[in-house]
Amino acid sequence: VYHEQANYKQAMIYFKDYLQNALNVKDLTEIASAYNNIGSTFTALNKIDSAIYYLQLARQKNIEINNLPANAPVLINLGELFVKKR
Repeated sequence: VYHEQANYKQAMIYFKDYLQNALNVKDLTEIASAYNNIGSTFTALNKIDSAIYYLQLARQKNIEINNLPANAPVLINLGELFVKKR
């Protein structure tokens, strides 16, 4: 909700909390999702390097758990960021 409202500071707090909870319970699907959400928030903040870092973590985690369909939006986002970074 915070992300959709462009309240990125609050969204980041929520997503990092979400990541910590997922790490605590070792829920790999939710960890990948949290990395993706953090990466998307950094994208919205135009923090390209940080966005790439977290999206790559999401990509790696999705590969690790064989959740390849979840990588489609991650790869699209990474592609757009690499184009921006040029």
